[in-house]
Amino acid sequence: MPLQISELTILSAPARYTDDTEWRRNNYTDWTTTPEGEQAQAEYGEALYTVLYSHPAVNAITWWDLTDYGAWQNAPAGMLRADMSPKPLYQRLYELVWQEWATHVCGQVLRGSELTVDCAAGDHAIDIQMPCGRALQGQFTVPVGYTGTVQVSLA
Repeated sequence: MPLQISELTILSAPARYTDDTEWRRNNYTDWTTTPEGEQAQAEYGEALYTVLYSHPAVNAITWWDLTDYGAWQNAPAGMLRADMSPKPLYQRLYELVWQEWATHVCGQVLRGSELTVDCAAGDHAIDIQMPCGRALQGQFTVPVGYTGTVQVSLA
């Protein structure tokens, strides 16, 4: 069964409430992010996303409150501060998703040859620039649990 993680929140400051019902009664006005809290949020968030991303059944992660501005209970719950500047977690996740986990391949493929690419499960777009200037585009899907390689052939 596919797993979808929903309404994920990691605070970047200590919790303000003292019991399970207090948070429902208060709308804090002075609950702000702290440097220590941001560091803890970044470390925990990076570890959590790494575990979730590595599990083949997880196909969605929804972060609740992207920014502290307007967050529920005015909590420091976002990856962005209230002024929209990024917190350390934002930068770490950007680097993980777009630099470490994303598949980027550059290479030369000659007619009749193949390019073998290791990539994660999911939908992928491919753009090929031909020497003549013509561009070829396509899409392919790697099923969850597939452990082989994907071959792109130009005939």
